[in-house]
Amino acid sequence: MARKSYLLLLGAIALQISIGIGSIWYPSEIWIPNLHQAGALTVLTTILFALHTCRKVDPRHMRNLLGKLKIEDP
Repeated sequence: MARKSYLLLLGAIALQISIGIGSIWYPSEIWIPNLHQAGALTVLTTILFALHTCRKVDPRHMRNLLGKLKIEDP
């Protein structure tokens, strides 16, 4: 889930950059800057989603996982 959220974040940032360049190239059309503002809200939302999906791991779970990964010599 964390990987998908980061890919979504990268896509939103790429879209935001392209809309920003379009708003500079075509300054007379008002819908492009409005779309750029909506893109900023999308980027903010995806940042919050990415931070939510990448929470800190509980140390008890790490100890349990490391205990399962130990290889015993025969």
